Amino acid sequence: MTQIAFRPKSDSVARVKRTLMYLRLSPQQRQKVMQKVLWRLKDGAKKNVSAQRTPDGKAWQPRKRQEKSARKNKMLKFRAKYLNSKIENQGNQGRLHYADKKGGEIGAVHQKGLTVPTGQTAKEQAALKKLLEQNKQPATAKQAKRLKELGYTEATAKRGKNGKLKRKRATSKSIRSTMSQGQAGLIIRMLEKKQGINTRRGLKSYKMAARPFLDEDEQRNAEIVTKELLKVFENGIRQQ
Repeated sequence: MTQIAFRPKSDSVARVKRTLMYLRLSPQQRQKVMQKVLWRLKDGAKKNVSAQRTPDGKAWQPRKRQEKSARKNKMLKFRAKYLNSKIENQGNQGRLHYADKKGGEIGAVHQKGLTVPTGQTAKEQAALKKLLEQNKQPATAKQAKRLKELGYTEATAKRGKNGKLKRKRATSKSIRSTMSQGQAGLIIRMLEKKQGINTRRGLKSYKMAARPFLDEDEQRNAEIVTKELLKVFENGIRQQ
């Protein structure tokens, strides 16, 4: 996913014509053509991210937490923006890649929908231990916000016709003043399970939904190369 390469081949009439056109260019012209092709691929990826769709025009699968929520935050905001282009072999090859290894891994996971291991690092284990030790501390603002998102309610002093106490949506202030971090975490997990939300807690790995943003279709990419080649030759004819 982190590399797109164009290498002239002769396995079809269209490719033969494109290869012959390409070979007629100087190394400098080839580099310019390849750079424009990579820019167009990156622009296409940015548009797909902005529209939250695949290169084929299909909407991405939403996050599970957003499926029942009216407010939807955009996913993968900067994945396309951080793509870098690189020209190789005197313009005969080009690739889009991420400068850092982690960025490439994240991009590949979302592009392909890969399975991701969730093994805890020593740092994460220490953080969990610290959290358990602070279990008597009041619920955090983040936990209160999550409980409100899940529709957590609390009992009131009034009773309904059935004799049961009426319930109302809890406020952040009431949650933090009456609930510990441990209690809040437990209720969050219970509500998420009840609503069918997979939170990945305790899992060894999880399958990421494929949300491709970079077009890897050979035919569409070949058309981009052909258009850029034709522009070069048209400009050359005008200048003669």
